[in-house]
Amino acid sequence: MTAYTLSKKFVMAKTYTKVDITKRVNTFYMFNQFEQAEYEELMNLIETTYA
Repeated sequence: MTAYTLSKKFVMAKTYTKVDITKRVNTFYMFNQFEQAEYEELMNLIETTYA
């Protein structure tokens, strides 16, 4: 399972708070675990899921 797939599952399940999942996604992106498109999709998903 990739970092992207796991992160997406965590966002959709609301496993973490919005702040925590955003930090995790940013950390994965910082270490090049996501493509730009995947990062943008996750950030949009966080905004809509945790609205």
